[in-house]
Amino acid sequence: MDKPSISIIIPCPPGTKPKAVENIKKLNYPKDKYEIIVEEGYNPSAQRNRGIKKAKGDIIGFTDDDCSMDLNWLSNTMKYFSDASVGVVGGPNLTPKDASFLSQCLGLAMSSYFGASSMSSRYEKKIVKGKVTEQNLIFNNMFVKSEIFKRGLLLNETLFPNEENEFINRVSKNNFKLIYAPDISVYHPRKDTLKGFAKQVFGYGTGRAHQINVQPDSFKILYIIPTIFVLGLISLPLSMILNLKLVSEIIFFGLMFYFIISLLTSLKIAIKEKKMALFPIMPFIFFIIHTSYGLGFMLSILNLDFIIRKRCSPPVSK
Repeated sequence: MDKPSISIIIPCPPGTKPKAVENIKKLNYPKDKYEIIVEEGYNPSAQRNRGIKKAKGDIIGFTDDDCSMDLNWLSNTMKYFSDASVGVVGGPNLTPKDASFLSQCLGLAMSSYFGASSMSSRYEKKIVKGKVTEQNLIFNNMFVKSEIFKRGLLLNETLFPNEENEFINRVSKNNFKLIYAPDISVYHPRKDTLKGFAKQVFGYGTGRAHQINVQPDSFKILYIIPTIFVLGLISLPLSMILNLKLVSEIIFFGLMFYFIISLLTSLKIAIKEKKMALFPIMPFIFFIIHTSYGLGFMLSILNLDFIIRKRCSPPVSK
């Protein structure tokens, strides 16, 4: 059977030489069966749309400029498209094996259910039980049938991040099947500072709120839990000052429960990875994830996220 043709779109900042290009050229797939389209700019959603309009492949692939891939990335992916009902195939973006200790910690936190809930499948090879949704897929490792774009289902250029989440929801409503495939992996560098990581996760929170604004039916209770946590942190000292004893006790025990789960999860990760040095660090990283996301979501809902977002450079990768 003739192999499908593939167009791989890579958004990157102006003047960047994407490392992913050289990595893709090493893959085990016929060179005449794929093209690489690099789109420069500061709006990844718009850049991907430009690339989509230029693409000639039967399948459109997406990755980030700094990703590397398993050698069988393309060949493993194409087998899933033999099912005519499949519209989107994606897999995890893993922490590079040579990553720094901090980057490994960040990757482990995001790949844990406590850290990122069902979105954790984006950061580790997992078996997804039940229906695959936008929570399981991510644009730096995703392939889409060109037929979908020909139907006019392009990306919402007002969204980043969460542009793929909103897009995947629309694809799913058009009765295309979504596949999460743990055997197609990319390796994506994590942030190398806690400040950078906090800004990134803050952006995820604002992105989710913006997505809900344009796609209200995408709302889930799960998305507001970090904001409830942040409100608890703020409310505890206030309730104590105002001598609201019952309120203080409820919030206190709720927060204590959170920190106990955080410690137990951190211990489990340290034992699994056989690195006890992880144990004292992981709770702090979980705290950064949940407070940053919660603040981002809350400030975006209140239309105050510009206070922090305006200080950040334009985002170019996830």
